[in-house]
Amino acid sequence: MKNITIILCLVLIVKGLFANENYHEIWSRTDLFQTGDYDPTRGVVWNPLTDHLLVVTRSNNIPRVMVLDPETGYQLAILDTAGLIKNTTEEGIGQIDIDDDGHIYVCNLGDALSGWNFKVWRYDDENSSPRLVFNDLINSGVSSNDREWYGSSLDIIGSGDNTYLYTSGWENNQIAVLKMDSRGNFNINHFIQVPTKNSARHGIQVVEPLGNLWINGAGTTDPPIRLISDAGDVIAEVPQDTMIGGAASTVLTWNVGPFNLISSINTNAEDHTIVTVQYSEDELGTVEFDYFGGASDTVGTGNINATAVLRYDNTRNWMYVLDGAVSLSALDLNGLLNVSTPRDSGLLAIELDGKNKEYTHYDKIGEDNGRELYLTWSDEIVYVGVNGSTLYAPYQERGLYIAFDTDPSGSNGSPTLPDEASGIQSLPFNADVIIQMDSDDYADLSSNSVADKWTTGHVYKWNGSSWSSGEITGLDINYGAMCLIGDGTDSLITEIGVARTPVGIGTNVMAMRVKVYLAELSSSGTVLAAFPNNGETGAGVSFSSYYEFSDVGDGIYPAFDVAMVGAGTSVEPQMTKLKDYRLSQNYPNPFNPVTWIDFELPKAGEVRVIVYDINGREVSELMNGYRQAGLYHISFDGSALASGVYFYQMWINGNSADMRKMLLIK
Repeated sequence: MKNITIILCLVLIVKGLFANENYHEIWSRTDLFQTGDYDPTRGVVWNPLTDHLLVVTRSNNIPRVMVLDPETGYQLAILDTAGLIKNTTEEGIGQIDIDDDGHIYVCNLGDALSGWNFKVWRYDDENSSPRLVFNDLINSGVSSNDREWYGSSLDIIGSGDNTYLYTSGWENNQIAVLKMDSRGNFNINHFIQVPTKNSARHGIQVVEPLGNLWINGAGTTDPPIRLISDAGDVIAEVPQDTMIGGAASTVLTWNVGPFNLISSINTNAEDHTIVTVQYSEDELGTVEFDYFGGASDTVGTGNINATAVLRYDNTRNWMYVLDGAVSLSALDLNGLLNVSTPRDSGLLAIELDGKNKEYTHYDKIGEDNGRELYLTWSDEIVYVGVNGSTLYAPYQERGLYIAFDTDPSGSNGSPTLPDEASGIQSLPFNADVIIQMDSDDYADLSSNSVADKWTTGHVYKWNGSSWSSGEITGLDINYGAMCLIGDGTDSLITEIGVARTPVGIGTNVMAMRVKVYLAELSSSGTVLAAFPNNGETGAGVSFSSYYEFSDVGDGIYPAFDVAMVGAGTSVEPQMTKLKDYRLSQNYPNPFNPVTWIDFELPKAGEVRVIVYDINGREVSELMNGYRQAGLYHISFDGSALASGVYFYQMWINGNSADMRKMLLIK
């Protein structure tokens, strides 16, 4: 990464452009755009590998790729622009995208009539230099009444030599599709005729390579957002009464749980608003649309060529909005579709119904042996969901177990399980509450009634010297927990609700460790699945891994982005945080071979900073000792390590404070 400059004195110009509760503004930047410079910025993309925003500009005809912090909008760096030639404003770079392998692509505006070659450059990562991978005057011989303008819209999908690039532009009646060859260069593969001229002027989003794609455009007319086939046939159109045609010519499709959504900006209207529409497709391929939520407030102050870009960040449930080349903003979408906790209201409110429609990828914290574990909550109940085949069976006595340590810093509890808790040798912590649900002997899975799909079990409590137990019977959370059985397929889910009451896990839980496992009931029983799993299936297992929640926050657990996996597991850790302790993202990232890590201590304490590989093995200890409050700046040298994903974790006084992911590329 070149010219790394952390700008400490940037002024964020926050205009309250997104005051609408459905699209809550986090930050807004207009100072990235040169006053009086025409149409300088049209492209932005979020890089999930580095958690950076990449913005392309051509201000003063000088190409730049800026690296921004998505949390604040601060500029962190500028990518190497060697080879990105200086062009006239109209011919300069305009769009940016990332393929499934994490390679970054930047393109210019190409126009056969003006003699401008369409050019595409590729960065292998944010630390590399760009390489020209396509340079040609695209002239397919269409009618002279139509213009072959490319680079106003761009979507790249796929990996390796199955990477495809889709592009179109002004006065164009077709989309050019390019395919990557074995040498890493693009070649023209075919053209897609669009329904009307300008139909894909600024908006293309491909569903799958060589499959259907969403398009949006604007010109002398404002065509609706359409779903078309690779042959150019119209499959569906978004009705004009739900979303104005043309709009900003952008189109964003995204999904949370069961909701498939399309968003665009009505910049041709005076108020410049974001509108989101829900869509669904039946088994016959019929697509239906419905208005979803309210429109945002004004999102920009100008309309240059009806240009806009929307990008979705599924780690934050945020939307990044580049509007009219004059503003860049980050919006929190929880007002529109809430994925944060406690999730006890709204469209994704949790219900014990044996279905996983309320669960999203934000709730998934582990998987093992073909099964997935979801964990979320409301104000009063902890919800644990497990899907996958053959969870229970009457002919094999099995149980599903959830072990809690509700006071990790205290001494209450035991690592030894009750006799009925299968043949596990020991837990990785002192458990004080264990929920045990029986097999599905008592559940009528053939019934259409939810009330018949429940099972029995026990709540075990450590009383200071031994385990006491209480029975769980039926769908009554007042027993401390309740369990609803799905049918064992991926479409339905076994759900356990654990009460936040004295008979459940208690009412004053400030931190927590959790282990979930499925096992046979006998003393020599086999563990069939464990979450997290550190090679812990089989008979006579002693568990060594667990999930830890260091700060439960306002709800029963912290927000979705602060759950973590205990160190030493083979499951990919999630970020975790203790209040007021700050562990920054390493920089540069990706790196080769040296990177820097900053952290802040609000008060003195014992500090450990450890690096783990993808399998949870410790590969380096960067710090271990007592430190005073303040800012710290340490380096990590990965010269002796192979390329790949690594995690670094900070421990404060023996408690996990934060964990982040980094990428070493050699």
